[in-house]
Amino acid sequence: MNLDPYYRFQEPAKYLRNEVSAAFKTILNEVPYAVKVVFDMTYWTWRLTHYEYYMEIKGMVDAVNDPVVTLPGTILINSYYELASWCTSIIA
Repeated sequence: MNLDPYYRFQEPAKYLRNEVSAAFKTILNEVPYAVKVVFDMTYWTWRLTHYEYYMEIKGMVDAVNDPVVTLPGTILINSYYELASWCTSIIA
């Protein structure tokens, strides 16, 4: 965790490249097209509002180096994860 955020998770992302790509495709196939469009247009706001997370995700996307694994898509998946975690915490 002492690394710059961009480099923080690059090695695990490279090591799990195939698994990340497969999971990415599977998850995004379930996301409505309109939601994908919204994140394609607004993902850049994370650089302003969640800079450290943004740079970690950008580093992972660059390390995976698969044209299907995009920065907007990865931020979308992360947002779904955070929302699900939050919902779970308030229900429990």
